[in-house]
Amino acid sequence: MDDRHHRTDAREPEEERAVRRLLEAAGRRPPVPAQDLAAITSSLRQAWEERAAPAPRIPAVRARWPLLAALAALLALAVGLGWWWRASRAPLATASLVARVTAVRGAAYLDVPGSEPRALAAGDAVPEGAVVRTDGGEGTPGATALTLAGGIELRLDERSRLRLSTAAEVELLRGAVYADAAAAGGGGALAVRTPLGVARDVGTQFAVRLEGPRDRAMRVTVREGLVMVERDRRSWEVAAGEELTVPRHGATERRAVPPHGPVWDWVLAAAPPFVIEGESLAALLGWVARETGWQVRYAEPSLAAAAEDVVLHGDLGGLRPDQAPFAVLPGAGLAGEVADGVLVVRRAP
Repeated sequence: MDDRHHRTDAREPEEERAVRRLLEAAGRRPPVPAQDLAAITSSLRQAWEERAAPAPRIPAVRARWPLLAALAALLALAVGLGWWWRASRAPLATASLVARVTAVRGAAYLDVPGSEPRALAAGDAVPEGAVVRTDGGEGTPGATALTLAGGIELRLDERSRLRLSTAAEVELLRGAVYADAAAAGGGGALAVRTPLGVARDVGTQFAVRLEGPRDRAMRVTVREGLVMVERDRRSWEVAAGEELTVPRHGATERRAVPPHGPVWDWVLAAAPPFVIEGESLAALLGWVARETGWQVRYAEPSLAAAAEDVVLHGDLGGLRPDQAPFAVLPGAGLAGEVADGVLVVRRAP
């Protein structure tokens, strides 16, 4: 800071220094909505007009009155802005946090009652009662992954909406949600509510999708474990490798579905990244197996022990779980091949 600036500060009256310090301490604030700013401005103008009305003046304080009035106006404005800031952020501050975002691909948004919608990013907390949506808005439709407070992992497909009622209950409003309840290590169960029924897990991996215009049907696909589907005092069990379709009208349909393949592609696309730095190759392959539904087999028994000893470095650079092993294995002198849902690991030629 140059000498001229020091001289200016030295000549600055005490009242002006107080105003400057007040403004510096306030720091940056988010933009105030036009309607709130208009209300605050109107109140300040009315207060100013009342104080500026003709009245006997005291010569001793006449010179300071405009500055004191400005200071009072600034304080009133600060109070108004503070009230608006607390009101706009109150739902996030007071509501219980039930989930945390672990990955976002494309555009995902959070709708909280009483607050403006905001874009989601990995690491964001989600309060109870909020709606997470991946329907694009002003951006490209995306997908997102979340972890509930109890440890259950969720994935939300493109053009989907999910209300997080509690850490143990969610409501699918549109699209599809995938749940890995086994990831909670037995720490909780999950209920997925839809307009066509409720799906309750029994320690499993499963997906629930609403299909057709006006939610024509609910489809429950189970990858692992067991899911109970309830509707209108009726219930159905859906086991691993099965898919149950519950239409709004008509009979239910059941079919076999493998734990791997195209039906699960959207789940892989929404998967949070695996941090490989310092992890073993065996840990990476275990993650790949759980995410893809593949089985991992070693062409030689000794390779299983070797995979435990290989320590990985770097990162996957955004690769999906079904792409990761083919990028990592060559660095360990290995190769992989997938056939009929089995990833075979062998020595590289």
